[in-house]
Amino acid sequence: MTRPSAGIDRQHVCRLVTRAIDPAVPDRELLHRFADRRDEAAFDALLRRHGPMVLATGRRVLGNAHDAEDVFQAAFALLAQKAASQRWQPSVASWLYQTVHLLALKTRQSATRRTRRERRAVTRSPANPLAELTGQELLAVLDEELLALPEPLRAPLVLCYLEGRTRDEAAECLGCSPSALKKRLERGRDRLHDALGRRGLGLSVALLGTLVAGGTAAALPGELAKRTSHAAQALANGNAADGVVSARVGQLVHQGIGMTGVNKVKAALGVLLLGGLLATAGAVASSTGDDPPIPTVPKSAPDQPPAPPAAPAAAGVMRVVVLGPEGKPLPGANVLASIWTDEEDFKATRDIETDAAGVARVELPKTFTTLRLWAGKKPFVTLHASWEQGELAGAKGVPAEYTFRLETAVTAGGRILDEKGNPVAGAKVWVQLTNDPKPARSDGRLHYAYALAWGSDAATADAEGRWCIENVPDHADAELSLLVTHPDYVSGRWARTARKAEITTGELRKGTATLTLKAGVVVRGTVTDPDGKPIKDAIVIHGDDPYSGHTTSTFSTDADGRFRLPALAPGKTSLTVIAPGWAPQFRKLDLKSDLPNQDVRMAKGQPVRLRFVDAGGKPVPSASVELLKWQGSESIYSGRNPNHPKVPDTGIPGRADAGGVWEWRAAPAEPVKIRISAKGFATLEMDVTAGATDRTVTLTAEHRVIGTVTDALTGKPIPNFTVIPVDVFRKDFLATERYHAVAGKAGRLEFLARRTDISLRLRIEAPGYRTQDGPEFRVGEDAGRKQDFRLTPSRPITGVVVDAAGKPARKAEVLLATPTEQVRLSRDDNHRAFTDASGRFEFPDPGEPWAVIARTDAGFALAEFPADRADAGALKLRPWGAVRGAFSDGGKPVRGATVFASPVRVLDLTRPCVEFGLQATTDADGRFEFPRVPPGAVSVRVHLGPWKDKGFRSGPSAPLDLQPGERIELNLGSGGATLTGKVKLTGTVPADLDCTYSLNYLVRREPGIAPPPEVAAAGFDARKGWRDSWRQTTEGLVYLSTLSSWFVKLAPDGTFRVSGVPAGEYDLAVAVYAKPSGCLIDPLARRVVRVTVTAADAARGELKVPEVTAEVEAVPAVGDEPALSFQRADGKDGTLADCRDKYTVVHFWESWCAPCKKQLPALKKLHERFAARGLATLSLSLDEDPAAWRAALKGLDLPWAQGRLGAGGAAGVSGVPAYWLLDPAGKIVAKVDDPDQLAAALEDKLKRVPAER
Repeated sequence: MTRPSAGIDRQHVCRLVTRAIDPAVPDRELLHRFADRRDEAAFDALLRRHGPMVLATGRRVLGNAHDAEDVFQAAFALLAQKAASQRWQPSVASWLYQTVHLLALKTRQSATRRTRRERRAVTRSPANPLAELTGQELLAVLDEELLALPEPLRAPLVLCYLEGRTRDEAAECLGCSPSALKKRLERGRDRLHDALGRRGLGLSVALLGTLVAGGTAAALPGELAKRTSHAAQALANGNAADGVVSARVGQLVHQGIGMTGVNKVKAALGVLLLGGLLATAGAVASSTGDDPPIPTVPKSAPDQPPAPPAAPAAAGVMRVVVLGPEGKPLPGANVLASIWTDEEDFKATRDIETDAAGVARVELPKTFTTLRLWAGKKPFVTLHASWEQGELAGAKGVPAEYTFRLETAVTAGGRILDEKGNPVAGAKVWVQLTNDPKPARSDGRLHYAYALAWGSDAATADAEGRWCIENVPDHADAELSLLVTHPDYVSGRWARTARKAEITTGELRKGTATLTLKAGVVVRGTVTDPDGKPIKDAIVIHGDDPYSGHTTSTFSTDADGRFRLPALAPGKTSLTVIAPGWAPQFRKLDLKSDLPNQDVRMAKGQPVRLRFVDAGGKPVPSASVELLKWQGSESIYSGRNPNHPKVPDTGIPGRADAGGVWEWRAAPAEPVKIRISAKGFATLEMDVTAGATDRTVTLTAEHRVIGTVTDALTGKPIPNFTVIPVDVFRKDFLATERYHAVAGKAGRLEFLARRTDISLRLRIEAPGYRTQDGPEFRVGEDAGRKQDFRLTPSRPITGVVVDAAGKPARKAEVLLATPTEQVRLSRDDNHRAFTDASGRFEFPDPGEPWAVIARTDAGFALAEFPADRADAGALKLRPWGAVRGAFSDGGKPVRGATVFASPVRVLDLTRPCVEFGLQATTDADGRFEFPRVPPGAVSVRVHLGPWKDKGFRSGPSAPLDLQPGERIELNLGSGGATLTGKVKLTGTVPADLDCTYSLNYLVRREPGIAPPPEVAAAGFDARKGWRDSWRQTTEGLVYLSTLSSWFVKLAPDGTFRVSGVPAGEYDLAVAVYAKPSGCLIDPLARRVVRVTVTAADAARGELKVPEVTAEVEAVPAVGDEPALSFQRADGKDGTLADCRDKYTVVHFWESWCAPCKKQLPALKKLHERFAARGLATLSLSLDEDPAAWRAALKGLDLPWAQGRLGAGGAAGVSGVPAYWLLDPAGKIVAKVDDPDQLAAALEDKLKRVPAER
């Protein structure tokens, strides 16, 4: 039974407030969102913010774009891995800089790494001037000294010089005042100058310019960002690193640098992930509108098995043809081939010059997973094409020949001035392509190269401050980003023409664009043995997670046992000391100016001895052992510190011996978490305790699925097929990971499954057969290791794409979506095909309902079909629509607001899943533009949520019926009346409750655009007023998007302002929550009031709304004796009265809530720790679906009482997780939000238990 007090659907509320990312949200908060909610948008925002700097650093250190992409992915993989465990600073820029630099150094040491720069493939650049002057060692010195700076001084330098931010922006990122930032920046430059001076190098203008030019942010390829985002999501959800990224990246993460691996998050996403899908920015219309698909006569199914697909014409060689703009062969062009392969002797990166016929022959290895090509020659625009892993896992492979037709370039330029208007000679101007406009003859695979001027090719301002580049795409939609650097000035940030509007594309084309440049605690101590004798070469570590790239977190003591750490930011940190033969020591520090010397006396440890064996009892030699965590900190480590080769050995072994024995002779008394890994075996994590008896640890074999794939009619092996892992979030909710697909041949199935947090299936796909899913299995279990597939011959899905005139559309991109395989139109890793000269396309039969989406520059088409339909007929392209406009609030244009354009479409698990979300950012005049929008019902919405004050108070949403080829101009937030008023909370209002965290809407009580049929059938009617059911169902949320509405942000005191409201009748719906600890559940106060805006109000431009009162429901407080009834896990009724006579933790949670599941391990430890002292624990689920609750309990193994709140059992819990501590009399003695607070409360109360009893 659903509790009446629930009010709104919890998953929908959680989605409503996490749809978009405010650009001003600190990095730390984004990481928390990603760790707690698996918020993909939060991680993507971090990629956009810091990806260019990370990629540029890797390129500068390595001199090779392919290797730089590897270390880029590894750096962000580690960030995803560490998101939940690290105590982050407000900005992660400095952390990422250190991490990618160290990864790059490690990569450079490998003899098998490729050494040529990608940019040499597209233009023949002059020799590196740095190498001619002082050699690459100079950059290494600069990096080394920058990394050696204390974090408070290094972070401003990274933000201002390497990411190009202004001082104000850097101050906001670091959470300090501009004046404090200025001091830190100046001190950092002085320290860097002094350090270089001690090494015989002065920080001259030229030297600083070299540093900036070598490390400033580069453009971030959309492809790379998408792959990295996929990998981050998979890593955070429990996949092994080498299963979600390339082998090279996996090696960097796991072995190459010795960093801690993937956190095996145990929170099953379930309905939460479904909520993420339904909360996306929208999806395309479900039909092609007025032009339905043209049916063709279906063909009968074949009686015989299909013939295998044809192989490429020239096995082992790909012929690349480069033509000029006129279509003539272009000799002397450069072709770069970047190939991902595990064949160690194969040269994976090759520069090839085209011959007199414009041909370059690219040698291919026997096996590879990715192929990327760049082609260019001055003065033309460089083009790029790629074949990624998900596509190459299919049977077609790469073509025997591919043609690039280069385009004529145009110039861009401008002038660089200082604040007095004087020219800045010698300024370096980096230029990149910000967006992804398609070349004139794009086949859907072809893109412009994004980097136009970077590194030594950056433009240099002359004596008049003028600069110019000559390789810009001549495309109307091309947007450029600039970064200007100069050693005597604060480097400008990346100035995006379309977003920041500091410059425009038109100004750049004319050469008139103008940019203006604007002119801690020291820890000391000693380390001694128990007798007070100094210990030399002891390792002193500060911070709880210092080995994800922090070179300056680890220091050694001198001959007198003394150490000195660099200046650290005031605040909480930790100090760890490790010395051979002694147990590690750990203490927490509160860094203040009066911090005394930290004198650490070491103590003897106790041995830990493990013997690793396989299932047959045989020793597993040389198993790797990593120390992960100790006393809640990750500062402890084994073996040599990979981030600093000068750090002495600690004496902690990193591997077992030849007999499979690992012994640590001086382990601490507290448990230490370790990770064991060995080739051919599944990774194992466990806790070890010093002094315990010797243990034998049995390692289980890795989960490798083997079997056969044969024809169901003939029994013969199928020669070519694709193996695709499928995530099983629920029985009715599957998600395909095509980007992890692998190719199968000769009927032999082999797949290494690594994901451990949820169940999996394998999907087998082959041309001419119906796709088949195997049985559900879990990694580590015996079931599912042997699977045989017998595929049924079946007609492929076919169709023809035609243009508006009915002519075949050649090289149109066609995407296939099903209920279990989502298409994201903003990504390149979908299941896709390209039409041939006759406009025809083909896909293997998916065996489930399907949709095809066709798109070209000329238009867009989408059509859905049932599972038994094989012919899509003719898809007629309809011209794209366009939407542009301006957003104002309070009578002023709003800069930096995020605007979404979302086609109105209901998503559910039985229909093909298509996501189409468009996003734009308003410029200085509040303007935004969406140049390509699918025609049909569209909702344009300004994003605003309750978490952040974005400077404007209401976010309008406008429904549109966009016709093919139509151009619509919107003025959001202007015209009409500005509504002002106040919401007043009444009743018993908790002291910590205000109106900050609230979800409020002003909704027009008039029909908007026509809703989809399934929504119309639900009977929603705006004229009858607001109903909470609009937020309870998917159909209701879609219905809301068909109406004119405003998200209303309340100030803490309840005041509000809504701008641009025309005359009409409205409902103002208010829902106020307590500050959430994880996921929103039920509002504590709600109210719906009628608002009338007259024509006179609209003409006058203002309306004061009478005070809105909202009564707060009763919330049990400390000192109260709550009486809750609930359903126990055994089906019987229970009450809190059953918990009398002992202290009881009441834990509120929901099965779909990721933050709830994240806290369960800590709650388990508290239960085990205090159970012996008489503590009882009771978990109460607020799940509305009892089946979902019971299913979750089966997989969680919670060793305490479980219950689910029934009707009438409202607890006044606004968000979960939440905890009450009841005393033996049943009174609440503490209300907290996390296990750390709970632990403190338990320590305080249970220490008095004997006296109270």
